[in-house]
Amino acid sequence: MKEDLKEALRLMFSQRESESEKVHLADLKRLLPYARRRWKTILVGFILLIITALIPLPIPYLTMMVIDDVLLGDQDARLFVLLILIMVGLHIGEMIFSSITDYLFAVINQTVLADIQKDLFSRILRLPFSFFNESQTGYLLSRMGEVSALSTIFSNALIMQLIGFVQFIFILVMLFYLNWQLTLVALLTLPILFVVLKYSSRGILPVSEELMESAAEISSHMEESFSGIEVIKSFGTEARASEGLTQKLNIFVRKGILESMIFTIFSQGTTLIFALSLLLILVVSGFQIMAGVFTIGGYLAFVGYVGMLYAPIASIASFGMTLQPILVALSRVLEFFKLTSEHEGRGDETLNYISGKIEFNGVSFSYDGNKKAVDNVTFAIRPGEKVAIVGPNGAGKSTLIQLLLGLQLPQEGSILIDGQDITKVKLSSLRERIGIISQNIFLFNDTVKNNIVYSDPDISDQEIEQVIKNLGITDFIKNLPQGLNTVIGERGVKLSGGEKQLLAFIRTTLKKPPILVLDEATSAIDQTTEKKIEEIIKSQYQQNAVIIIAHKSELIKIADKRVILDKGEIVRIEDQN
Repeated sequence: MKEDLKEALRLMFSQRESESEKVHLADLKRLLPYARRRWKTILVGFILLIITALIPLPIPYLTMMVIDDVLLGDQDARLFVLLILIMVGLHIGEMIFSSITDYLFAVINQTVLADIQKDLFSRILRLPFSFFNESQTGYLLSRMGEVSALSTIFSNALIMQLIGFVQFIFILVMLFYLNWQLTLVALLTLPILFVVLKYSSRGILPVSEELMESAAEISSHMEESFSGIEVIKSFGTEARASEGLTQKLNIFVRKGILESMIFTIFSQGTTLIFALSLLLILVVSGFQIMAGVFTIGGYLAFVGYVGMLYAPIASIASFGMTLQPILVALSRVLEFFKLTSEHEGRGDETLNYISGKIEFNGVSFSYDGNKKAVDNVTFAIRPGEKVAIVGPNGAGKSTLIQLLLGLQLPQEGSILIDGQDITKVKLSSLRERIGIISQNIFLFNDTVKNNIVYSDPDISDQEIEQVIKNLGITDFIKNLPQGLNTVIGERGVKLSGGEKQLLAFIRTTLKKPPILVLDEATSAIDQTTEKKIEEIIKSQYQQNAVIIIAHKSELIKIADKRVILDKGEIVRIEDQN
């Protein structure tokens, strides 16, 4: 505890201010569109909050009247009952209005967070393919989870802190009315309170940033471990994986303790200041009561208002403390919105597909800016032509496909489809005309049918059955426990590699793409099924451009020509007719 306290104090009293420059209140403007959609509900809630905040304010004064005017005065029973009933009514009214505002802001809070998460998810999906190559899934999931930290912005708790200023003015007027000398005494401790706030705020910002980043790294480590569980178990490295998580958890715990310690110093400091203020008020008012210039009822009312005064003062003082972690989370969320979408910088033309002629004209691309993955590649695919792109690993075959799909942009040269530069057409228009079957098959944790019709949920069962019949794999479907309704598990874990590729082939065939790309698509399929797929391509894709990427697949034989790559360059082009 001693070391944690020393570290918390070091952060609080350090002169480092650079971290705070990363976070700006201007970021809050990005949330205005979400507020505008619900401005009527927010306005009603705000009005009700003001009413809720004002309702209890007369209660200390009424308490003074009960004591001084009734109990220690003329003991008027009717006035006594009336004052008690008024106070009961005020408490009931406060409860009713508070319940309504809690409900309204719960609705606002949850719907706004859902909208932000939806927009953030949509934005991330539209980021370039290179972004996902450089980011870990668990890390991204944790960063998306940071949206929940914004909940306070749209809650009544934060707005009550703002309304606290209105309460402060009203209560201050009442205090000066009751006893101006005591009011000055009560205000003596305010400068100390704001000094505590200043240094607490200085320490909380860097710790909040580090805590969120640590949480993201933990999530990334766990997701990676679960995804690679087969490798972990086969090498017997469970202990090493656990140790890696333990190290990250230790850092997270350390940062969490520091954050808690700073908040504790602030909260306990304010509690001590409040207690000393009440003690000072008791001393001064005690002498006034004994001198006959102040009453017991006046003292109780005054203390009641001081208690009410310190609540908004604490809220106003802690506003920055409350807001800083929120702003940290907001700045981290907005980082994704500031990234360039893969759709930005592209044209908005529609790909006017006519015949399917594909041209690579001097195309070059590098992932790291140094070594070129493809270098000055030039070749053409005629309408209905089947072309095999072959070469050793790292030759640039898959890079060409990524460029064709718009997952990467050519750094030199151009790619044309029917004379249109693909960088000038909408990605949706481009990708709906290209079907790709890759060796890296991704299947969703859903039924076989839903995976098959992923490109178009309206595809009929008759169309599915016809494709399966054409492929000659009806037995494969029949042997599944629930046929097309069989749930295949996460990433299709319940299927073999060959069965996954069969489903991928069915899924792409149902899309009916004018351009078909087979990227090592039959690497896990037996020769009989591969032969069947070969026959289907020959018969059903006669008018389509077909690109085949393979090492030893029999599909290479059906190609009209072969483009041979090595180290990103075309070595030669061979006609096979």
